[in-house]
Amino acid sequence: MSRRNWSGYEPAPSSLQRLALGLRLNLNVLQQSKPRIVVVAVASCVCFVFLKGIFWGRDVQQPYAWNPRPESTSPDQKNVVLDPSAYVNGPPTPSFRDNLKHGVKYVTTWNHGGLTNEFITWINLIHLAHVSQRIPVLSPLLPDEQHLGKGGTSLDASDIFDIPRLAKTLKLPILEWRQLKRARYYKSYIPADQEPHDDDEVLGCWSTYPATSEDHDPSNALTPHFLHLNVQYTAVPTNISTPSDSSPFSGLAKMLSPPGRVAALSVPPPTWAEEPVSPAPEPDDQLTCFDDLYVPTGREWEMDLGATWNLVGTNMRFTRKMESLATSLLRRIFDLKQFDVVPPFISVHIRRGDLDYFCGSPNRWEECLPPLSAYAEPVREIQDELRRTHGQDSIYGNVAEVIVTSDETNPTWWAEVEKMGWKETKTLKLELQMSFGIWFPPVIDAVIQSKGAGFVGTSNSTMSLIAAKRVLDWQGGPSRMAHWGNIKSPL
Repeated sequence: MSRRNWSGYEPAPSSLQRLALGLRLNLNVLQQSKPRIVVVAVASCVCFVFLKGIFWGRDVQQPYAWNPRPESTSPDQKNVVLDPSAYVNGPPTPSFRDNLKHGVKYVTTWNHGGLTNEFITWINLIHLAHVSQRIPVLSPLLPDEQHLGKGGTSLDASDIFDIPRLAKTLKLPILEWRQLKRARYYKSYIPADQEPHDDDEVLGCWSTYPATSEDHDPSNALTPHFLHLNVQYTAVPTNISTPSDSSPFSGLAKMLSPPGRVAALSVPPPTWAEEPVSPAPEPDDQLTCFDDLYVPTGREWEMDLGATWNLVGTNMRFTRKMESLATSLLRRIFDLKQFDVVPPFISVHIRRGDLDYFCGSPNRWEECLPPLSAYAEPVREIQDELRRTHGQDSIYGNVAEVIVTSDETNPTWWAEVEKMGWKETKTLKLELQMSFGIWFPPVIDAVIQSKGAGFVGTSNSTMSLIAAKRVLDWQGGPSRMAHWGNIKSPL
């Protein structure tokens, strides 16, 4: 197995560099004015820089520190500093430890692949951070061949979702690994990103898998190697209380408290590492990490509502860029002009992948896959419900437009969709990928799904489950699910 060191990082301009650039721009403008104005302006700038230098050297950590102690800080406080830069020591560093603020506690977990599953992991992490009074550090999306194929780059949560808006809503600072530690962000994924490196940092983490999975080894995540981390796992005790629907992270949050940590480590739990070190480190307390936060609350997504969705998921809106791009594509789909209003439509998600997992051998696929007719009837039901709810004379009285999103690649199947009079996003996906990258087709599909006046999805699909929640909360729209036939096992 080859071992390589990280390279290729280009640091962002510092605050002083940005200040100097701003002063140069302002002086260029003022030079066109009278000399006296220029002298006054220069003197003011010099005084500002002098005062900035005085305060620059002071220890400003304490006023900005997110105090993790519940007795002195609560999510309801009004004066929380939400700027992520207040919770790191400076620009991203080769070692994450050099960038952690003294007195601040963090929590993180790893990426495992697909867009929707990672979204669920992100909001679970943020919920855990909220109840445990820690700052969440979101891992980047990393392209894996199973979900996206080859040739992708990493993508951050803030590239897709309005993280500053979410932080303001929750009164919770939210960090990303890109702001903490150097790595090959936004570069084409290469095999070395999935291998150990000579400069890997040792980090002790918790593993939830022994308590939640038949496979008792820690989750095989992509993120640690990408971040040049040598993770040493300690099993979460099996006696951690089973989470309730109203408080899904109460057990883990309790374990992150000082008494809970002592209790969890009182009996030496099992440890595991791809490249073990001796002695094995305990799970880090300042930057607490978990191998997987998707599994512990996976059952929640089979319910209509859940505490994590109500607190975090519904408030994690797409960025304006994503909304604008999706609206532009919708205008093209409907053959509208640039500023025309997009008509109401019903969004449909038809999952056709993972056939071997859901249906077993290929000779069972046809009896297992829901036919298009299984989606047509729910579409009619939603049209009727919209008419009854909003009235015949409203814009929702006759919602005839239907837009299909799917992972199907068979042209014959898509021809059947067209015969039904339904529109689709497939023809634009290659263009999206060429212009913006391999992640954008599924991202824009998710945005378009959320804009439907109603939604029809596929049962046992997390993408459909999340889209139905978004349409309900954001559009006030109804949803239905088409069911698989003779499926082998649930998601």
